[in-house]
Amino acid sequence: RYMGSRKFCVFAMVAPAFSTALLVGGAVLFRRRDEGAPFFKPASGPYALCFGMYWLFYALVPVTRPKLVEILGARLSDKSFMYLIGAQLLAHA
Repeated sequence: RYMGSRKFCVFAMVAPAFSTALLVGGAVLFRRRDEGAPFFKPASGPYALCFGMYWLFYALVPVTRPKLVEILGARLSDKSFMYLIGAQLLAHA
């Protein structure tokens, strides 16, 4: 609704393509020869699109409750729980 379907479709194609280009470039620049494997095997799955969507969530969705919960002095908003889920996904990817 914020972007429109055309812009979102372009984003959904460009974000994984850009991430794949960065991944391949990083694999070429930083080769690991100690493992003995000839190729770098990245994690399979739509992680590039998922974390690109987190950027859209951060940039476009406003905070509706700035102080939803306060835990040990840290104020958590309604968006904080989505960020915690993204951190868990990043940790286990």
